[in-house]
Amino acid sequence: MPLVTLSLSKAWSIKGQKLIAGGIHEAIVGVGFPKADRFQKIYRQ
Repeated sequence: MPLVTLSLSKAWSIKGQKLIAGGIHEAIVGVGFPKADRFQKIYRQ
């Protein structure tokens, strides 16, 4: 299971953060990891 850490500016809206996280998750699923596994940490700076 991959662990993805995102560091985003506080300027990103919650909707924008969800779009980025969703895209990364779909890419990870696309290479064969289970769809139910979601290991992402989002830091806002």
